[in-house]
Amino acid sequence: MYSDDDLDVLMNIACLNATGMPLSHMREYLSNRSSGPQGAGRQVELMAAQGRSLDRQMEELRLRRRYVDVKTRYWQAVGRDDTQAAQAVLDQGAGVIEALRSLARSRNRLKSGESGD
Repeated sequence: MYSDDDLDVLMNIACLNATGMPLSHMREYLSNRSSGPQGAGRQVELMAAQGRSLDRQMEELRLRRRYVDVKTRYWQAVGRDDTQAAQAVLDQGAGVIEALRSLARSRNRLKSGESGD
């Protein structure tokens, strides 16, 4: 059997997990809950950091979506055997394509442990 406090903690964990918050930040957040005004500042920092992380993720998703749109229009033109339109789509979408390639390179550097500095 779980107490109401246990269920409250589990619900908080589920909600924090749903935001994509890292486990280490969840632990800190949960331990700060009983710190009152002294812990409130750190709670704000943790939540603000997660908000910024979500903002970055949303921007990345928007970029991915724009890339998919460019490639869809490109392949539609190829399917119509319209090489001029296909090239125009690539020319118009060059910024999106390069931005996504840059994002992919950054992610690969992070995975391999490079800093990029």
